[in-house]
Amino acid sequence: MSAQQIHEVLAAPPPRRTLQYRLKHLVDGKRLHRAGSGRWARYLPHRPGPERLTDSQASVRSAIRRRPAPPGTPTTARIQQYVSQPLERRRAVGYNPVSLKAYRPDETFYLSREQRQYLMDIGRMGAKGKSAKGYSDRTTKMLLTDLSWNSSRLEGSSYSLLETLLLVDSGEAAEGRRLKETQMILNHKAAIDYLASGSGEIGFNRATFLGLHALLTDNLLANSRAAGRLRRAPARGAGSAYSPPGEPAQIEGGFEQFLAAASRIRDPFEQSFFTLVRIAYLQPFDDANSRVARMAANMPLIKAKLAPLTFEGVSRDLYNQAVLGANELRRRQLLSEVFIFAYQRAASHYSDVRHLIGEPDPLRWKHRTALRQVIGGIVRGRLGKSRAVAHIRSWSRQQIDSGERRSLRDIAERELLSLHAGNCARFGLHPSEFAGWRRNWTGQGS
Repeated sequence: MSAQQIHEVLAAPPPRRTLQYRLKHLVDGKRLHRAGSGRWARYLPHRPGPERLTDSQASVRSAIRRRPAPPGTPTTARIQQYVSQPLERRRAVGYNPVSLKAYRPDETFYLSREQRQYLMDIGRMGAKGKSAKGYSDRTTKMLLTDLSWNSSRLEGSSYSLLETLLLVDSGEAAEGRRLKETQMILNHKAAIDYLASGSGEIGFNRATFLGLHALLTDNLLANSRAAGRLRRAPARGAGSAYSPPGEPAQIEGGFEQFLAAASRIRDPFEQSFFTLVRIAYLQPFDDANSRVARMAANMPLIKAKLAPLTFEGVSRDLYNQAVLGANELRRRQLLSEVFIFAYQRAASHYSDVRHLIGEPDPLRWKHRTALRQVIGGIVRGRLGKSRAVAHIRSWSRQQIDSGERRSLRDIAERELLSLHAGNCARFGLHPSEFAGWRRNWTGQGS
């Protein structure tokens, strides 16, 4: 990126002379590489040699700048601009089998070496995050809620995080929600349980993908025989100018080629991202292709005992734009930015990275007093999960504008689930108040 582009994407940009000084300092310290000079200068990630990274270098590389959205580049902005046009203004395109045939596992890469190394640095989980067989019970429980909620949210579900926790934990469906939404979350839970089971049969093979599809579409398809079966008829996604393959033989052949290539990829992040790209492009099933892709993208991460990919913080519109860009334009830059951004958010919850560079959330700052009151009220009132859900819903309806309501509800629920004895003072709470509430919270669901 140029200095101007860097200046534009910073949340709090310093004066230009200060920015130039800081960039020079990073180049001198071999943390950035500068190509060109003057206004043509571009700054790139530093390419370390084969030597072992020092502790300080590893710390720098693992630092995460948490943002409400990926920073964006001119290329990704052009992708978003194109796919945001009305459908009739976008060029109709069909499936190109050559793109998959040209991929050579461990020779061709959809993610750069720097991107893969960065994700590896931030994704490592400490001893508390895993067991001899894979994820610890605590990590699996978190994943069941987080991934079920976020993946369903990307499909249009209106369940909140706490409502999802109640459903996953105790089977208690939220009031006023459609049966389809409840079934979708329960199906996600079943699929995640399946992946996290530690079975040696789970992998990039036909049985695993058909099984995932069957679990994710249970009781959601008009034709139940289509569950766990490859598509046998043409399909076209709503709002997309891209047409996936329609002939059963081409779908079958493309699916087998995908499995053959994916199973040979050794890097877990390349394997994960490759899965997101190729399943979205082939669309081998009648429905739920995106859900299958998001679940399957976690397989290599679970196997390598790395932090999972939950897609928290990714908006539905941005996710759809990224997929459309990859399918219609065959440009993966926006989808890779979404992938990296989503993994940064997940790593902050699951991995052993602790030196996070926080960036204030303007919405949280604006409503800091209201958040303090609602969290404090739940804890002092010793509300259980069900009553806390109702309390937050009532609070958001009465005090928060409709445009910010869902985002504030998500923030309040995440804060509540992140509360512990060491941080409860942020909400004006004493340890004794937290302890009394926590006993009720963990002891019963009401």
